[in-house]
Amino acid sequence: SFVEDYRKFTRVGTPEKQNIHLKAFIQEMRTLFQEELNQSNIKLEIDISSDTCIAADRVLLEQALINILRNAIDAISDKTDGKIIIHHEINGGYDQIRVTDNGIGIPEKELKEAFVPFFTTKKKGSGIGLSLARHILHAHGGTIHLESIVNERTSCALFLPSSDH
Repeated sequence: SFVEDYRKFTRVGTPEKQNIHLKAFIQEMRTLFQEELNQSNIKLEIDISSDTCIAADRVLLEQALINILRNAIDAISDKTDGKIIIHHEINGGYDQIRVTDNGIGIPEKELKEAFVPFFTTKKKGSGIGLSLARHILHAHGGTIHLESIVNERTSCALFLPSSDH
């Protein structure tokens, strides 16, 4: 398992960018997680204009978002009013995709370690998810930011160079 996770981390490569209709792409992600969202009674809101297109490697972006959504679902799985919001906006020449959950949050000490490869606080986790997501965003010329307030929310923002600028 460790070796396979390490391979994923080291094999990101150069992104093959294409135009992606973001709202449709995120709706596909919702479909992927729908059964789990239903079982955990988690609402997923998509706040993205239907005509928004971004330039990214579809497979790599999907990998990054799967890891981020997995973390969000895990953080709110014990709540009765779990909610995830996926929002898009243009921010300083970047397409910003923000995933916010109303889960348990991340203590500041752990927040500082969140992007360190193989760091995890989960019993069933490899600690590769956020590290891989950051590696993918950097390969695109972008970045990723994580903010959290314990027992209130966590927000993960992906920044991709905007094709509109």
